[in-house]
Amino acid sequence: MIFLRAIPSIKKNSAGKDFLEVHVDSDVGKLRVSVPVGTSRSAFEYPFLLGREIRKIQRLSTKCRGMEFRNVNDVLKFEKRCKCLPISLAIIKGLSLERHLPVWKLLFKKARPPLIISKIFGGGKHTSLLGAPEFQEFLVFPTSDVGLQKNIFLNKLVYKRALKFLKREKITFTTDIEGGIVAKLTNEQVLNLLANIVQSVSYESETELAIGIDVAASSFFIRGRYKYLDRRIDEDSQLKYIKFLTEEYNLRYVEDPFHQNAFDSFRKFKRYFRRKVIICGDDLVATRLKRLRVANSHHAINACIIKPNQCYSLSETLAVMKLAKKFKYLRVFSHRSVETPERIFADLAMGCEMYKISVVTRERMLKLRRLIEILNENGVVSS
Repeated sequence: MIFLRAIPSIKKNSAGKDFLEVHVDSDVGKLRVSVPVGTSRSAFEYPFLLGREIRKIQRLSTKCRGMEFRNVNDVLKFEKRCKCLPISLAIIKGLSLERHLPVWKLLFKKARPPLIISKIFGGGKHTSLLGAPEFQEFLVFPTSDVGLQKNIFLNKLVYKRALKFLKREKITFTTDIEGGIVAKLTNEQVLNLLANIVQSVSYESETELAIGIDVAASSFFIRGRYKYLDRRIDEDSQLKYIKFLTEEYNLRYVEDPFHQNAFDSFRKFKRYFRRKVIICGDDLVATRLKRLRVANSHHAINACIIKPNQCYSLSETLAVMKLAKKFKYLRVFSHRSVETPERIFADLAMGCEMYKISVVTRERMLKLRRLIEILNENGVVSS
C-alpha cells in the first residue's frame, strides 16, 4: 500500500461532541478513520490535544507522501518514528483491502469473539447531574460464554428493565454521553436496583448474569481523600467500603476502585478476593507498557483495560495486549467516552477476552454489528 496524503477534520458524534476524523488517500483507495477524545483521563495517558494532532497529521501528510507499507511490521516501525494512531489505523485498513483480509485477521490470525460487558447506569464525570452516583459505571455481563447475540440481547434487556422501573416509579433520570442511565440515586441504591433486575433476568433466561462497577476513583480523589456526596474518606475507609459493596452485591468485576497510584490498596483488595473478582486497572495502567509492568510487580490487578487512545499508538496497544496475556490478565477492550462511528475498534477487540461497550448508542451499535459480521468470517472460533 502506498500512502498519498492525509486530510484531518473535526466532526461531531450523536451526542454533539467533537472527534477527530482523518481521510487518507492511497493507491488502494480512500480510507477514513476517526478516533474519540474522552472525558476522564489518566495522568499517564498520551496528552491528546485536538488542534495539535491536526497540525501533526498535516505535517505527516507531506512527510509520508509516496511511502510504501507492505505489512503490519512496516506500520509498527513507522510508529517508532512518529506516534499517530489515526494514520496507523488507516494504513492497517489499506493493508486489509490490499490483502483481502479483515483487520482482525491481519493482526491476530485467529481469535474468539469477546464477552460483552455493558454499562446500564452511569455517574461520575460522565454526567453533570447533581446528586448522581460518584461511580462512573454500573455494568452487567453473563458469567459464561452464551454466544455474542444472546449476550447483547441480555445486556440490552437489563437496560430496558431499568428504564421501565424508573418510569413506573416516576424517578427522574437522564442519560449520559454513553447512553448510561443517570438518576439521583446513591451508589448503593443503584446497586440494589440493578441486583433485583439482574436476578429477574437471570432466572427468566436461565443464564447467570453478574454485576460490575467502574469506580473511576481518581476522578473524585481530591487532596488525599475520596470525596462522596455526604462524606470524605481516607484510603483505608475506601478499601473497606469497596470490600463491603463487593461482598454485599456479589460484584464480579471491579474497575479502578482506588486512585491511579494506590498500588498498595489494589494489592490488598486483590489478595482478599483473589480470583473470585475481576480486578481491572484502567487509569492505573493507561494502556502503557511501563505502567502494566509496575502494576504486575505490585500484584495489583488480574485484568486491564485496553484503550488504543490512551497510548495513541497501535504498536504499544498490541504490545500491552501481548504482555497482559503473558501475565495471565483478562484483557478488556474499551473506548473513550466521546465515541465515534469507527468500526475498526471492533476488530481490535477480537484480541481481548472482554469488550466493555454500551448496547444503546448509535456509534457503539455500529461496532456490535461489526462483531456480528466477524462471526461469519473464516477463522473465527465461534462461541
